[in-house]
Amino acid sequence: MKKFPFYYLFIAVLAISSYSCGEPGDDNPPDSNEPPVSADFNLAGKWIFERVAGEGVIFGIPQDDIDEEPEGFVEFYDYGQGISSLTVELLGGTIEKIDENINWDWISDDMIDIEEEDGAHEIWTLLEADGDIIRAEWDISIAGSTATIYAELTRR
Repeated sequence: MKKFPFYYLFIAVLAISSYSCGEPGDDNPPDSNEPPVSADFNLAGKWIFERVAGEGVIFGIPQDDIDEEPEGFVEFYDYGQGISSLTVELLGGTIEKIDENINWDWISDDMIDIEEEDGAHEIWTLLEADGDIIRAEWDISIAGSTATIYAELTRR
């Protein structure tokens, strides 16, 4: 008789675990399959840098850093040109671009190719772009090393 209650307990545990597991992939957040750039996103406009972070190996030393109060913006015009101005204290130095003309082009649904007048060339990967928010990352060269920049921008 003691096996009888354990049998029901086993069936109950099995039923509850089957119910909570659901279909494969149900543990992903609902928007995990959403593209990073919304279908109605419009890049044209003035975007203010709100936060800039960077990480890389500079002079042989792994570094990561955040500037919570960067100064600057990037403005994308509809016709593939624009202007960029940014001053940020990051990775042991100052990164400064003042009122530089840029040429830009979409190279995929979530990547922008930006060429600055000083010859710098950046490929921005948009991690999120919806309405008035952009979160992007791109690589830059610092002291002969490559560092990755992460930025959060808002439309103004």
